[in-house]
Amino acid sequence: MDKGQHILVIRAGALGDTILTFPAIAALVAPGNRVELLGTLPYTELAKTPGLAHDVHSIDRARFRAFFDERAEDTELLAFLEAFDLIVAWARLPLLGVKADRLQLRYVETSPNPPESVHASDHLMASVRALGFRAPVAPPELRFGDPGPLLDRYGLRPASFVAIHPSSGSPKKNWPPHWFAEFARCATAAGQDLLWIQGEADHGVVSRLSRAVPGPVAAELPLRDLATLLASSAAFIGNDSGVSHLAAAAGAPTLALFLSTDPRQWAPRGRSVRVVEAGASPEAVWGFTLVLKKSPY
Repeated sequence: MDKGQHILVIRAGALGDTILTFPAIAALVAPGNRVELLGTLPYTELAKTPGLAHDVHSIDRARFRAFFDERAEDTELLAFLEAFDLIVAWARLPLLGVKADRLQLRYVETSPNPPESVHASDHLMASVRALGFRAPVAPPELRFGDPGPLLDRYGLRPASFVAIHPSSGSPKKNWPPHWFAEFARCATAAGQDLLWIQGEADHGVVSRLSRAVPGPVAAELPLRDLATLLASSAAFIGNDSGVSHLAAAAGAPTLALFLSTDPRQWAPRGRSVRVVEAGASPEAVWGFTLVLKKSPY
């Protein structure tokens, strides 16, 4: 394998989709290559950390329209692409092959969707192994700075609180709010502080739950700040959502609740993750949390 390659990775998707690419990106970087990620902002910004992408780009920029529309002017796109030695696309771009062939660029195009029962990260890693790269020993862990100011903002101490995100991008994935309320009561009865996590579409459910079981609300934080805060938690619990993937990638002990999606394909990856499927009681899941908190790295 030649070293010092300049590699473009293309993966447009949501927060969880983006985070699940990070182990494969780390494999591409490891031999000393320069890797840039083309995808969806702000999620791709998380990859700008040591051991992952050296730079990131938004696929929504006008010059990348020429990947999809043969009538679009492609001069700027071709000038961008010619800087690379290899393109690894975990996407279906109708005109990628046409543009790469014009520049005589080596490229690999793989569907981002894993086969049945195959985890998405393993599926992407297989495409990287086929190029001769080695998988990292463990998923890369996201670290973005000192959590102190964020903890002070919410009146919390490190490893003293359970972070709860009771929503996701789809109602079909969400466990019922009353279940989260009962889980939160289990946590507070055990002496744990709470931190409710609120995204842009979560105001209603988080407002109701934080009134029912009081605790500070971290509302619509920038992703790097949210990752830093979650890394300081005693544990995180949430549905199959991008925030659950972020918590796991930040190193938080993570309980991921699955309802309508397959955890064999989409479970978060991290140092301490447990998947819980439908039917578990809040009390039982609180017991799982205690085990996760004590698990060694």
